[in-house]
Amino acid sequence: MLATFAVALVPWTARNLGALDALRPFGTQSGYTLASQWNSEAAQNDSFRAVTRNPPQMPEFADLFRRPGMSEVDVEAQLRKRALRFAGNRPDHVLAAVWLNTQRMLEAGPGHTFVSDVAHREMGIPGGWRGSLRCPSTPPRSPRSSAVCCSSVAVNGGRSGSGSSPSSYSPASLR
Repeated sequence: MLATFAVALVPWTARNLGALDALRPFGTQSGYTLASQWNSEAAQNDSFRAVTRNPPQMPEFADLFRRPGMSEVDVEAQLRKRALRFAGNRPDHVLAAVWLNTQRMLEAGPGHTFVSDVAHREMGIPGGWRGSLRCPSTPPRSPRSSAVCCSSVAVNGGRSGSGSSPSSYSPASLR
């Protein structure tokens, strides 16, 4: 397993070393990803709390994207540093983000409609199918059945069984 990991990682690390003049085995997206979540706008207590933001469009990171001469590696390092500092100073937001984004992953909770609609558009899911890919609003009786529900919908492309339409999906079969 370790050999497989190395086979996949070595070419990417060599590419990054040559392209970025820095050792970045996993790329330069971690700072950007962290900054999109751990920031003052995402921490606001509203229906979009913990919804990721685009760092170049945020005032608190604007200086990094408008500063001439900063490399991709420098920007990533600064974003990571600022985001981790923010998360360390706001553990309440970290916990809220974990809770809210777990709900959104299951297409529930505050702001989930916005997040889901964006994701569905990006994946090219036609509008008529979007609602059928969501788990039912009636909560299943156990966390296991909730996972089975969402997995079943995902694996079957929104169909609960052979010949049934996506809109006829029901959690009753999981009870």
